Amino acid sequence: MLVPIANLVVGIRCLICQEGYADTKKLDTAGKIVTFIILGLFLLVLVAVILAFALRA
Repeated sequence: MLVPIANLVVGIRCLICQEGYADTKKLDTAGKIVTFIILGLFLLVLVAVILAFALRA
């Protein structure tokens, strides 16, 4: 049951972190942009789910 969650975590980390991230622990500009896009989409989905349940009741 945890494999899909672990798959998302590893996939997102592979998408965001550039080569050499483990050494520097700093994201490049593209990594920061992708991080903000992913967080924005996550928040958008979260708001949509909350609204869907609120309007259903």
